[in-house]
Amino acid sequence: MSYPRHYHRKHYLIDKKFQLAFVMKFCAVVILASLAIGTFIFYMSRNSTTVAIENTRVFVKPTSDFILPQLVVTVILVSLVFFLYIVRHGGYGDAPYPRPSVPP
Repeated sequence: MSYPRHYHRKHYLIDKKFQLAFVMKFCAVVILASLAIGTFIFYMSRNSTTVAIENTRVFVKPTSDFILPQLVVTVILVSLVFFLYIVRHGGYGDAPYPRPSVPP
């Protein structure tokens, strides 16, 4: 079935409240799992060394010092994408629980 060229879908979510809440919970689980796995990898690599080549020089570093910047950047990027998604879609939408009220 082909649609006319001027057809634009206006509603991307069928059940906005449920779908946004599900996506937010899923993203939160992914972020928490990423933090847990990153912490576990960092903890397990404390006593190992890595050979790194930086600017044509060879260095022997503890593995934890070698992977820490990558872990931090990964966590920051995942959190930023999650935050931007929340801002773009207006948070939870019509959440099933009441939002905190702000006194006038």
